[in-house]
Amino acid sequence: MILQFDPEVPEDVKTELKRMYDRDRYHVLLTPNQTGMPFEVAATAWGRYIGCPRAEPRAYEAITGFRDAFRDQGPEFVP
Repeated sequence: MILQFDPEVPEDVKTELKRMYDRDRYHVLLTPNQTGMPFEVAATAWGRYIGCPRAEPRAYEAITGFRDAFRDQGPEFVP
């Protein structure tokens, strides 16, 4: 799963995303999105995505649920 954020988000958003990442890094990447995505934060996993226009508590909860549902659901085995 790739956890992405708009590079222009405030530092507190980056800090919260880093906390989320540090709590559960297993098969998760955290990176700024340089393509101009229309969300402050988003997550992608094998053709599925969740995009949140605003980084707020509900967004973090939704991304955590997305991670739990779609991590390691790709077509290949990753040890």
